[in-house]
Amino acid sequence: MIRRGYHNHLVLVGLLLLGSTLAACQRQPELVTAHGRPVSQWLVAIKDRDPKVRKRAIAALQSVGRIDPAAIPALTEALKDKDAKVRDAAVIALLNIGPEAQDIAEALRGAANDKDAQVRAHVAAALARVGKK
Repeated sequence: MIRRGYHNHLVLVGLLLLGSTLAACQRQPELVTAHGRPVSQWLVAIKDRDPKVRKRAIAALQSVGRIDPAAIPALTEALKDKDAKVRDAAVIALLNIGPEAQDIAEALRGAANDKDAQVRAHVAAALARVGKK
């Protein structure tokens, strides 16, 4: 026969274990980072005045394109950048993300008429890789 005090102790330990397990399940998801910074910082940097900063942001966002839902829309928006090198970097980033970026095919088709020949060439390669809808 289990003594009453010992039984209460077991119940208390069980409740504490259950509480810590539930707390672990309710933790905030881990912060997604790229190149040592949170994705949120790169989403701001992609709109920076300096094209070099925007290109760095594109490189960082490319690395999380498959796991962070905000990356692909930001890269798609960069297809309209005023700087051809930034637009080209965005196309290459989307190309490297590949089939997972399939929903950006329409934006890529819009960039197919870019005034820069290199951007147009990369758009054609990207469209071939992500497929056509």
